[in-house]
Amino acid sequence: MIIKNDIGSTDISGVVAQELVSKLCADGDIEVDPALESEATRELAGVVVDFFTVDAPLGSAPVPLSPLASRIIDRMVNISDNFAEVYSDDSTLEKKISEVLERHLHASEQRS
Repeated sequence: MIIKNDIGSTDISGVVAQELVSKLCADGDIEVDPALESEATRELAGVVVDFFTVDAPLGSAPVPLSPLASRIIDRMVNISDNFAEVYSDDSTLEKKISEVLERHLHASEQRS
């Protein structure tokens, strides 16, 4: 998902995914093998892109971010092999993920 603004283009999905992996690892919520960190980041970026392509296209009415946070958690816990361990409960993860999404996605809306 590329957001264009007056200073260039920003791949918001990649920025969001990188911050999620970094923050959740640093906080001890998840564990990612360092050799798989870039793949884990790309995987979460794909979840963000899919959500905004299929379910909530940019420019449509504002959507709650909790369904996206839930998809990210589902990917980490149930689907992906790139996340070695998930230590925190879903509500803790959803709160932290939602904070990151809110910060980046509101900033990108203001740039559009």
